Amino acid sequence: MAWRIGVDTGGTFTDVVAYCSETGVWVEKKIWSERGEPGKSLQTALQSLGLDNDQIETLVYGTTVVTNALIEDATARVALLTTKGFRDVLQIARQRRDALFDLKRVHRDPPIVPQERCYEVDERCDVNGLITKTISPGAVTGLIERLRDQCDAVAVSFLHAYANSANEVEVARLVRAVFEHVSVSHELSPEAREYERTLVTALNAALLPMMTRFLASLTNTGVSKERLNLFHSAGGMVSPDTASKFPLLLAKSGPAAGVEAASTVARSLRLPLAITLDMGGTSTDCSLLVDGRAALQMDASIGRYRIRQPMVAVESVGAGGGSIVRLTDVGLQVGPDSAGADPGPACYQRGGMLPTITDAAAIVGYFGNEHHANRPLAIDRESAVRSFSDIARYVNRSVEETASGAIRVANAIAARAIKRITMGRGIDARSCSLIAFGGAGPMFACLLAGDLGIRRVVVPPKSSALSAFGCLSAEPSFTRQRTIRLTEQNCNSSAIDGMLSALEQSVFHELQGKDAPSYGVHTESVALMRYAGQSYEIEVPLARPVAREFLTQTFREKHQETYGFCLDEPWECVALRVTAKGSAGTNGSIRIGAAQDDQTPAGRTRAYFSNRGWCEMAEYGRAAVANCDRISGPAVIIDEWSTILIAPNWTARADNAGHINIEHQSE
Repeated sequence: MAWRIGVDTGGTFTDVVAYCSETGVWVEKKIWSERGEPGKSLQTALQSLGLDNDQIETLVYGTTVVTNALIEDATARVALLTTKGFRDVLQIARQRRDALFDLKRVHRDPPIVPQERCYEVDERCDVNGLITKTISPGAVTGLIERLRDQCDAVAVSFLHAYANSANEVEVARLVRAVFEHVSVSHELSPEAREYERTLVTALNAALLPMMTRFLASLTNTGVSKERLNLFHSAGGMVSPDTASKFPLLLAKSGPAAGVEAASTVARSLRLPLAITLDMGGTSTDCSLLVDGRAALQMDASIGRYRIRQPMVAVESVGAGGGSIVRLTDVGLQVGPDSAGADPGPACYQRGGMLPTITDAAAIVGYFGNEHHANRPLAIDRESAVRSFSDIARYVNRSVEETASGAIRVANAIAARAIKRITMGRGIDARSCSLIAFGGAGPMFACLLAGDLGIRRVVVPPKSSALSAFGCLSAEPSFTRQRTIRLTEQNCNSSAIDGMLSALEQSVFHELQGKDAPSYGVHTESVALMRYAGQSYEIEVPLARPVAREFLTQTFREKHQETYGFCLDEPWECVALRVTAKGSAGTNGSIRIGAAQDDQTPAGRTRAYFSNRGWCEMAEYGRAAVANCDRISGPAVIIDEWSTILIAPNWTARADNAGHINIEHQSE
């Protein structure tokens, strides 16, 4: 039998979805993640399925390992080699001051590479690609010797290397003779903007040692590299060889996989505007879906870094179910560090003692019956209470008030992320539906939606494994963008066609390692265009051969659609982007379990809400909800995949596809 497997490993749990293409059989599993040992998590996942390696047709792996490393600053020591005179580019950075009047706040985070590990190389290339100063191999070799004991990886980023990479190629050759982990800017981001390109190159280098260990751990399970793929941030899959060179491609691997599956849900329910809420153990990830499609963005914030890479537009914050709660001089702080799976939240009884958001939920009763039959994991409320007791005593509040306050802080962090992805595009969040998934998303969705004025929440079936379903439906793809300097007056169709051909060869090369022709590869090309003097570009789809009249007309139409107006003024094209995609022919729909006939609540319990205190609450098994007309909150719905909290003034019902639709009722 030929099995396709989607695996999503988060900080606490690993979700597995398997589909047999010959029989149509689905299997889903949830296991504990092994912190620092992804191979063990994958091996346990495969063992839980009872499959031999020769039964696996393909395995697509989604992971938050890169996301978590960036959020938690768990990266390797990096040295930077840059053009003489540009040693300070990472220190100067961009003018970003998020708190103008907070005198206690450090206005600028330290750079990924400290100044003492930034070194200058006497070389120069001008803006047109003319090499005006070649490198001295002897000087570079001496510099490399100084780096041996200072760093684990090296980043090479020269001025205007996107226009001519000759000097970078030569220096990279010398560095790679000594260092295993080397990242070079023209290979990763052949674009203008020296700060963004240098930052991406340094971050990629800082992730290389971790990614080498990560991939070695996966392949040690016995899964063939030819059958193993990784889900990347732009919404597709790449080979381990590509991921080993460009680990930053996986910066939003797990979150992007969840968005991919949530997009299918939004299209099936015909939701014109939807927000995804993927709350896991370490982070909360949000994305805006317009007509069931997520946007692709080139600039994304992960932790304290603003990264210029093609990614599904996901906003990530360090506030998940396992995020640790601390009391600081300004109040309760949630995250960004997480208890993960080991030792995990205190209520899981795996050795954790620090308070987390999961412990807060246990204290206020949001898990319902701590030993519910449908839940494979028992929740120990007393351990959660002990973890919060010191904070509660210090602030002179009851433990449930303290826990409720921690949940409100976590929701406020998530709410800010949602406002950024909606208000930033001129969309009122109140007009959106909220699609909640991940291990903790369905538990806090109603409370968060209430804070934002959102009136509809959707919880898909198998909600905590939704990212694994997204991995399962992934198809091979690779995206690359390159700077071009083109105006309407000097538009040269042959030059554009030549650069597009070069980009196509580049992206095809990355897919060739996975036998691209068998996928039926096709390419999609866009030009990044703007009026002269504008700061931001819009995407204009390209058709070959490229003609100036076509560019002008299409650009004005897109500008009218985006901003509500267009001008009879000259345009400029600043970059070209090419995406190669292949069809693996494996899309599957989310499997819905059969409903039972029991319509009665499984029991009664209590929960604490900040605006009401302790309330009586009905408790249901998820299968029973499928036949209920409507459930009024407060109530909790429990299955092995998630705990869904129905807050007061909210009602829930299940549709024929198994989605739980939760709507706010006016008081």
